[in-house]
Amino acid sequence: MKQYYVLGGVFAAALLFMYWQSAPGTGNATGELASVLGTASQRADAAERSETTGAGSSMAQSSGQQQSGQQSAQSASKVPADISTATFVQKAAISDMFELESSRVAKAKQVGQDITTFANEMIDDHSRTSDMLKTFVSTGKVKAQIPNALDQDHQQKLDKLRAQNGQQFEQTFKQMQVEAHQAAIDLFSTYGQNGDNADLKQWAATTVPTLKQHLAMAQKLGGQAETTSQAPTQSPSQSQSPAQAPQQ
Repeated sequence: MKQYYVLGGVFAAALLFMYWQSAPGTGNATGELASVLGTASQRADAAERSETTGAGSSMAQSSGQQQSGQQSAQSASKVPADISTATFVQKAAISDMFELESSRVAKAKQVGQDITTFANEMIDDHSRTSDMLKTFVSTGKVKAQIPNALDQDHQQKLDKLRAQNGQQFEQTFKQMQVEAHQAAIDLFSTYGQNGDNADLKQWAATTVPTLKQHLAMAQKLGGQAETTSQAPTQSPSQSQSPAQAPQQ
Protein backbone atom coordinates (compact mmCIF):
# COMPACT_ATOMS: atom_id res chain seq x y z
CA MET A 1 0.00 0.00 0.00
CA LYS A 2 2.91 2.35 0.59
CA GLN A 3 3.60 2.77 -3.13
CA TYR A 4 0.05 4.02 -3.73
CA TYR A 5 0.51 6.81 -1.23
CA VAL A 6 3.79 7.78 -2.85
CA LEU A 7 2.27 7.73 -6.35
CA GLY A 8 -0.55 9.91 -5.07
CA GLY A 9 2.07 12.41 -4.04
CA VAL A 10 3.54 12.24 -7.55
CA PHE A 11 0.22 13.16 -9.14
CA ALA A 12 -0.24 16.01 -6.71
CA ALA A 13 3.19 17.30 -7.64
CA ALA A 14 2.27 17.10 -11.32
CA LEU A 15 -0.77 19.28 -10.71
CA LEU A 16 1.41 21.81 -8.91
CA PHE A 17 3.78 21.74 -11.86
CA MET A 18 0.95 22.67 -14.24
CA TYR A 19 0.02 25.55 -11.96
CA TRP A 20 3.61 26.78 -11.73
CA GLN A 21 3.96 26.61 -15.51
CA SER A 22 1.09 29.07 -15.90
CA ALA A 23 2.44 31.45 -13.23
CA PRO A 24 5.10 34.15 -13.94
CA GLY A 25 8.61 33.89 -12.52
CA THR A 26 8.85 30.12 -12.51
CA GLY A 27 11.89 29.69 -14.65
CA ASN A 28 13.55 27.13 -12.34
CA ALA A 29 10.28 25.34 -11.46
CA THR A 30 10.65 22.77 -14.22
CA GLY A 31 14.03 21.54 -13.07
CA GLU A 32 13.06 21.52 -9.41
CA LEU A 33 9.82 19.69 -10.05
CA ALA A 34 11.59 17.12 -12.21
CA SER A 35 13.88 16.44 -9.28
CA VAL A 36 10.89 16.05 -6.96
CA LEU A 37 9.14 13.68 -9.38
CA GLY A 38 12.31 11.61 -9.76
CA THR A 39 12.68 11.29 -5.99
CA ALA A 40 9.01 10.35 -5.59
CA SER A 41 9.31 7.69 -8.28
CA GLN A 42 12.36 6.20 -6.58
CA ARG A 43 10.51 6.09 -3.27
CA ALA A 44 7.55 4.34 -4.92
CA ASP A 45 9.86 1.71 -6.41
CA ALA A 46 11.60 1.22 -3.06
CA ALA A 47 8.27 0.85 -1.25
CA GLU A 48 7.10 -1.74 -3.78
CA ARG A 49 10.32 -3.74 -3.43
CA SER A 50 10.01 -3.60 0.36
CA GLU A 51 6.47 -4.95 0.33
CA THR A 52 7.40 -7.66 -2.17
CA THR A 53 10.34 -8.73 -0.03
CA GLY A 54 8.20 -8.71 3.11
CA ALA A 55 5.50 -10.78 1.45
CA GLY A 56 8.08 -13.27 0.22
CA SER A 57 9.56 -13.54 3.70
CA SER A 58 6.13 -14.11 5.24
CA MET A 59 5.31 -16.78 2.67
CA ALA A 60 8.63 -18.52 3.28
CA GLN A 61 8.07 -18.43 7.04
CA SER A 62 4.54 -19.81 6.65
CA SER A 63 5.80 -22.55 4.34
CA GLY A 64 8.53 -23.44 6.83
CA GLN A 65 6.03 -23.65 9.68
CA GLN A 66 3.74 -25.84 7.58
CA GLN A 67 6.58 -28.20 6.69
CA SER A 68 7.62 -28.34 10.34
CA GLY A 69 4.08 -29.22 11.34
CA GLN A 70 3.92 -31.96 8.73
CA GLN A 71 7.21 -33.39 9.93
CA SER A 72 5.94 -33.36 13.53
CA ALA A 73 2.76 -35.14 12.49
CA GLN A 74 4.76 -37.76 10.61
CA SER A 75 7.13 -38.35 13.50
CA ALA A 76 4.18 -38.75 15.90
CA SER A 77 3.34 -42.14 14.34
CA LYS A 78 5.80 -44.60 15.90
CA VAL A 79 4.48 -47.78 14.28
CA PRO A 80 5.37 -48.30 10.61
CA ALA A 81 2.53 -49.58 8.43
CA ASP A 82 4.65 -52.53 7.30
CA ILE A 83 5.58 -53.67 10.82
CA SER A 84 6.88 -57.24 10.78
CA THR A 85 5.39 -60.08 12.79
CA ALA A 86 8.58 -60.47 14.83
CA THR A 87 8.60 -56.78 15.74
CA PHE A 88 4.92 -56.81 16.64
CA VAL A 89 5.35 -59.82 18.92
CA GLN A 90 8.31 -58.20 20.65
CA LYS A 91 6.53 -54.88 21.21
CA ALA A 92 3.24 -56.50 22.24
CA ALA A 93 4.99 -58.75 24.76
CA ILE A 94 6.89 -55.80 26.26
CA SER A 95 3.67 -53.79 26.40
CA ASP A 96 1.95 -56.56 28.39
CA MET A 97 5.00 -57.02 30.58
CA PHE A 98 5.12 -53.32 31.46
CA GLU A 99 1.40 -53.25 32.27
CA LEU A 100 1.77 -56.24 34.56
CA GLU A 101 4.87 -54.99 36.36
CA SER A 102 3.71 -51.39 36.76
CA SER A 103 0.32 -52.53 38.06
CA ARG A 104 1.99 -54.80 40.61
CA VAL A 105 4.12 -51.87 41.75
CA ALA A 106 0.96 -49.79 42.15
CA LYS A 107 -0.70 -52.45 44.28
CA ALA A 108 2.34 -52.55 46.56
CA LYS A 109 2.20 -48.79 47.15
CA GLN A 110 -0.13 -46.86 49.43
CA VAL A 111 -2.45 -45.65 46.68
CA GLY A 112 -6.12 -44.80 46.33
CA GLN A 113 -8.74 -47.46 45.79
CA ASP A 114 -9.34 -46.24 42.25
CA ILE A 115 -5.75 -47.02 41.28
CA THR A 116 -5.85 -50.39 43.04
CA THR A 117 -9.02 -51.33 41.14
CA PHE A 118 -7.48 -50.22 37.87
CA ALA A 119 -4.27 -52.16 38.58
CA ASN A 120 -6.24 -55.34 39.27
CA GLU A 121 -8.06 -54.96 35.94
CA MET A 122 -4.76 -54.49 34.10
CA ILE A 123 -3.21 -57.56 35.73
CA ASP A 124 -6.20 -59.73 34.81
CA ASP A 125 -6.53 -58.57 31.21
CA HIS A 126 -2.86 -58.29 30.31
CA SER A 127 -2.10 -61.67 31.86
CA ARG A 128 -4.68 -63.07 29.46
CA THR A 129 -3.27 -61.34 26.36
CA SER A 130 0.27 -62.25 27.39
CA ASP A 131 -0.68 -65.93 27.68
CA MET A 132 -2.42 -65.82 24.30
CA LEU A 133 0.63 -64.34 22.62
CA LYS A 134 2.84 -67.03 24.14
CA THR A 135 0.46 -69.71 22.89
CA PHE A 136 0.66 -68.40 19.33
CA VAL A 137 4.44 -68.79 19.47
CA SER A 138 4.58 -72.11 21.34
CA THR A 139 2.17 -73.81 18.91
CA GLY A 140 4.21 -72.68 15.93
CA LYS A 141 1.44 -70.53 14.47
CA VAL A 142 3.73 -67.52 14.81
CA LYS A 143 7.45 -67.63 14.11
CA ALA A 144 8.86 -65.15 16.61
CA GLN A 145 10.56 -64.91 19.98
CA ILE A 146 8.99 -63.66 23.19
CA PRO A 147 11.36 -61.32 25.08
CA ASN A 148 11.98 -62.24 28.70
CA ALA A 149 12.75 -58.71 29.90
CA LEU A 150 11.67 -55.12 29.32
CA ASP A 151 13.53 -52.91 26.88
CA GLN A 152 15.56 -49.99 28.23
CA ASP A 153 12.81 -47.41 27.80
CA HIS A 154 10.16 -49.37 29.70
CA GLN A 155 12.64 -50.48 32.36
CA GLN A 156 13.52 -46.85 33.07
CA LYS A 157 9.84 -46.00 33.41
CA LEU A 158 9.33 -48.91 35.79
CA ASP A 159 12.34 -47.86 37.88
CA LYS A 160 10.91 -44.34 38.07
CA LEU A 161 7.62 -45.68 39.39
CA ARG A 162 9.37 -47.81 41.99
CA ALA A 163 11.30 -44.78 43.25
CA GLN A 164 8.22 -42.62 43.77
CA ASN A 165 5.51 -42.60 46.42
CA GLY A 166 2.28 -40.86 47.34
CA GLN A 167 0.76 -38.28 45.03
CA GLN A 168 3.90 -38.10 42.92
CA PHE A 169 3.65 -41.81 42.17
CA GLU A 170 -0.07 -41.62 41.44
CA GLN A 171 0.39 -38.75 38.98
CA THR A 172 3.23 -40.51 37.16
CA PHE A 173 1.39 -43.84 37.10
CA LYS A 174 -1.75 -42.29 35.61
CA GLN A 175 0.20 -40.46 32.92
CA MET A 176 2.19 -43.56 31.99
CA GLN A 177 -0.96 -45.66 31.73
CA VAL A 178 -2.55 -43.25 29.28
CA GLU A 179 0.60 -43.10 27.15
CA ALA A 180 1.14 -46.87 27.29
CA HIS A 181 -2.38 -47.67 26.12
CA GLN A 182 -2.28 -45.07 23.36
CA ALA A 183 0.90 -46.75 22.10
CA ALA A 184 -0.66 -50.21 22.44
CA ILE A 185 -3.74 -49.17 20.44
CA ASP A 186 -1.49 -47.79 17.70
CA LEU A 187 0.55 -51.01 17.67
CA PHE A 188 -2.35 -53.46 17.64
CA SER A 189 -4.43 -51.40 15.20
CA THR A 190 -1.57 -51.19 12.72
CA TYR A 191 -0.82 -54.91 12.79
CA GLY A 192 -4.53 -55.72 12.82
CA GLN A 193 -4.83 -53.89 9.51
CA ASN A 194 -1.54 -54.76 7.81
CA GLY A 195 -0.10 -57.83 9.56
CA ASP A 196 1.25 -60.68 7.43
CA ASN A 197 0.24 -63.51 9.79
CA ALA A 198 -3.49 -64.15 9.40
CA ASP A 199 -4.11 -65.64 12.87
CA LEU A 200 -2.08 -63.01 14.68
CA LYS A 201 -3.60 -60.24 12.58
CA GLN A 202 -7.13 -61.29 13.54
CA TRP A 203 -6.20 -61.54 17.21
CA ALA A 204 -4.59 -58.09 17.17
CA ALA A 205 -7.68 -56.56 15.58
CA THR A 206 -10.05 -58.15 18.11
CA THR A 207 -7.86 -57.00 21.01
CA VAL A 208 -8.08 -53.31 20.06
CA PRO A 209 -11.55 -52.72 21.63
CA THR A 210 -10.29 -53.98 25.00
CA LEU A 211 -7.26 -51.70 24.77
CA LYS A 212 -9.54 -48.77 24.02
CA GLN A 213 -11.55 -49.60 27.13
CA HIS A 214 -8.32 -49.62 29.10
CA LEU A 215 -7.41 -46.21 27.69
CA ALA A 216 -10.82 -44.81 28.62
CA MET A 217 -10.33 -46.12 32.16
CA ALA A 218 -6.84 -44.62 32.36
CA GLN A 219 -8.06 -41.25 31.07
CA LYS A 220 -10.89 -41.24 33.59
CA LEU A 221 -8.44 -42.20 36.32
CA GLY A 222 -6.26 -39.22 35.40
CA GLY A 223 -9.17 -36.81 34.98
CA GLN A 224 -8.63 -36.49 31.22
CA ALA A 225 -11.28 -36.27 28.52
CA GLU A 226 -11.80 -39.56 26.74
CA THR A 227 -10.67 -39.00 23.16
CA THR A 228 -10.07 -42.42 21.69
CA SER A 229 -13.24 -44.26 22.68
CA GLN A 230 -16.37 -43.81 24.70
CA ALA A 231 -16.39 -44.77 28.34
CA PRO A 232 -17.00 -48.52 28.70
CA THR A 233 -20.36 -49.60 30.05
CA GLN A 234 -18.74 -52.59 31.69
CA SER A 235 -15.26 -53.49 32.84
CA PRO A 236 -12.92 -55.18 30.34
CA SER A 237 -12.88 -58.35 32.44
CA GLN A 238 -16.67 -58.57 32.11
CA SER A 239 -16.66 -57.88 28.36
CA GLN A 240 -16.13 -60.48 25.68
CA SER A 241 -12.54 -61.68 25.58
CA PRO A 242 -10.45 -61.23 22.42
CA ALA A 243 -10.23 -64.12 19.97
CA GLN A 244 -8.66 -67.16 21.58
CA ALA A 245 -5.27 -68.35 20.46
CA PRO A 246 -5.08 -71.73 18.72
CA GLN A 247 -5.02 -74.67 21.11
CA GLN A 248 -2.03 -76.93 21.22
